[in-house]
Amino acid sequence: MNRKHPNGRELQQFANRSCSELMARRIQEHAETCGICRHKAEAYMELNRQLNAMTDAQPSPEFADRIMERLADEPSLQVREQGSGAQGGRTPVRRSFWRPELTNLLAAAVATYLFIHAGILQQVITLDAGVLESGLRGKVDFVIGFVDKVTNHIRY
Repeated sequence: MNRKHPNGRELQQFANRSCSELMARRIQEHAETCGICRHKAEAYMELNRQLNAMTDAQPSPEFADRIMERLADEPSLQVREQGSGAQGGRTPVRRSFWRPELTNLLAAAVATYLFIHAGILQQVITLDAGVLESGLRGKVDFVIGFVDKVTNHIRY
């Protein structure tokens, strides 16, 4: 008797009937004796039935037109309201060089460097519970604080 429990992926493949015959037979035999796996397989099958019964969601016909209009109306320059000005109170202002994507990229690069430099990455890789608990919390707090300061400095 095979008592090895199938993992979630194998049970999903069994429920979808996308696994090999050998695997399907093995899972079927196992599910006959294991209530937990039988329940999981039945839950996956029920989920498949519900998903197959659902109708495909279709956007309204004017959805694409609305999106295209919004994209056409979006200015390439941000406009800042000012109290007084010769141009009706509005002056175009170029967007900052530090766009959110660049800021996030720099913050991720700094965090990665600090994780490697502080030795946190090596401790996580080795997963020594004693070492992790003793020094990791202080190092992580330091890195988080430093990345937060750098990110705030870049944004403003």
